[in-house]
Amino acid sequence: MSESAFVRNLIETVLALGAHGECIIVGRGAAQILPAETTLRARLVAPLSERIATKARALDISRAEASGRVEDTDRERTRFIMDHFQKDPADPRLYDLVLNSSRFSVVQCAELMMAALRRLQGRAPTERLEPMMS
Repeated sequence: MSESAFVRNLIETVLALGAHGECIIVGRGAAQILPAETTLRARLVAPLSERIATKARALDISRAEASGRVEDTDRERTRFIMDHFQKDPADPRLYDLVLNSSRFSVVQCAELMMAALRRLQGRAPTERLEPMMS
């Protein structure tokens, strides 16, 4: 499959998922594809050194190899969004919420995203979140 056919198929799939609603799409240009009016666009970030350490532990590889893999992935993802959507994925103005995942746990990030989504939808929270302390 050519890259243009892949991107066309990707856009159709993301739009179909978005039309269905109540789904979480990680990456794949969803923040650039789906309409801002009906989408919570969140970006998770973390310092490069922490991302490299996490990759090294997860794959049981050296920090040098992990560094190369993280940098390659970052470059490929940025190129994909720039080439196909003419947007800089690092631009915080493209997102409703930017979270540093080295400061918050996975659960805390999910809680923050759900609270933001409820606010955007104009709904009051159904439950009170506990203070987020580690």
